[in-house]
Amino acid sequence: MKHLRTYFILTIIAFVIASCTDGEQMRQRLADVQACNQADTVFSSRWLPTADSIVDYFDSHGTPNERLMAHYLQGRVYHDMGEAPQAIEEYHRAVECADTTSTDCDYDLLAKVHGQAASLFMEQLMPNEMLEELHKEAYYAKMANDTLHQLVAIAWQHSAYDMLNQPDSSVSVLQFVLGKYQEYGYREDVASTASTLCIYMVERKDFDSARKYIELRNEAMGHQMVVEDSIIVYYLGMYHLEVGNLDSAEQHFRGLLHSQNLNNREAACKGLTSLYQVKAVCDSVAKYSMLSYQIADKRFQISNKEELQNKQALYNYNRNQRLAQERALEASRNKAGMMLFAFLSILLFLSILTYWHRKKRQINQMETEYYHLMELQEQARFDLVKMKDEEKEELLRQKEKEIQGYQQAIDEIQKVLKKEQTIEPTLADSDVYKHFVSLTRHTNEKVCKKDWAELSKLVDGCLPHFRSTLYSKYHLNELDYHLCLLIRLHFSLSEIGILLEESPQYISKRRKSLLKCIFHQEGKPEIFDRLLTRIS
Repeated sequence: MKHLRTYFILTIIAFVIASCTDGEQMRQRLADVQACNQADTVFSSRWLPTADSIVDYFDSHGTPNERLMAHYLQGRVYHDMGEAPQAIEEYHRAVECADTTSTDCDYDLLAKVHGQAASLFMEQLMPNEMLEELHKEAYYAKMANDTLHQLVAIAWQHSAYDMLNQPDSSVSVLQFVLGKYQEYGYREDVASTASTLCIYMVERKDFDSARKYIELRNEAMGHQMVVEDSIIVYYLGMYHLEVGNLDSAEQHFRGLLHSQNLNNREAACKGLTSLYQVKAVCDSVAKYSMLSYQIADKRFQISNKEELQNKQALYNYNRNQRLAQERALEASRNKAGMMLFAFLSILLFLSILTYWHRKKRQINQMETEYYHLMELQEQARFDLVKMKDEEKEELLRQKEKEIQGYQQAIDEIQKVLKKEQTIEPTLADSDVYKHFVSLTRHTNEKVCKKDWAELSKLVDGCLPHFRSTLYSKYHLNELDYHLCLLIRLHFSLSEIGILLEESPQYISKRRKSLLKCIFHQEGKPEIFDRLLTRIS
């Protein structure tokens, strides 16, 4: 008992050390994937097993912040793979992992998760969902005291309002953010936001306001050389065209004419068409009108294909949500099934325990009766000797008959006791049997030919009719005979699978086949087990 307790304590210590080691490795793996994400690594499908293993580990062992990071990175992998539904689902799971009531909640990461979800909804042309995510991104960026992140999240709301055809809301949001950028001195963001507002003003034909934002943009940029956004270049050209600066307008339009992007080239052709209409150059108007038409037709074909892909992705997202609900319902049903199975298992265990106690009580009663009969037999023998001395022949025959009756009863009880006490315990207490039990617990060790030979020899000695009975009915190969040995010795199916290095499906199929070959019956594999255990 003392050695068993020591072994148990050492096992627990080893398990704790192994768990610590696994924890350090998984946290290092999590940090490595996050470093790749921060380095703008494009994740491919080969990253998915790593992300899955990280999520599986931290869902069981991680803190809320670690689970948040794990699901966020898995969402980033799906995002880069183009699997929008799975990415959005992982972002939502990441948010559910965050503990916003804790003082160490990673609000900065939580804001980034909502930002990634917003970008996916923007790609899927889902403005209402995008707005919801952007509001949450701004809120958690504020909780993280990241003012710039908060303002960027607010500024991006103008894209959602554009999709909802609410330009006034877009302008209002951008004007609010522009004022905050100026207040905090974010010059680059001031220039970018002023450029976007300039676009809205040009579309409204409000050229005074457009000029104001252009001047503010130029002031924020200073003398820095920046790469202009193509759409801003086009609207600057339109502004100069409307205010009469034709040379500046032409310079901006021609800057877009050789772009690889079809939208830029179409915008350049439209701008040049308008320009030459003002200049009244008919040949150039016809030339750029035709080019604009050709480019628009080509872009229309491409946009149709992209729109179809977006609709497919949206369908996949809705379908994935439906599948997630079905999986949750199935998990609930499985849980109820497991509880029922556990209840039935406990009930079966109690039934077996009750049967064992009853059987043991019967054996104890038979042993008591056995010793009582032995005493009666000795008394009868004593009486027989006494009767011989007195030469009472009739009584002598009665006593001999009585002795024989006692002997028959003793023999019957001995047969039962021998079956219960000598045959099965002899097998169970043997070194060979114990060695096989040990092999089921140490799966790195394999059963060798010598082990099988010793086990066969043991069974031949304790169950002399077992082998001959089987081979008289069917010529077994070596693997089938080993299977029969293990079933007769009451090994479980999982233990048999380990010892034979075969799958449970193969073992079940083989038992059913041997039932037909040996006993000429059709039925379940359990029938074969019961018939086999009756052979002694």
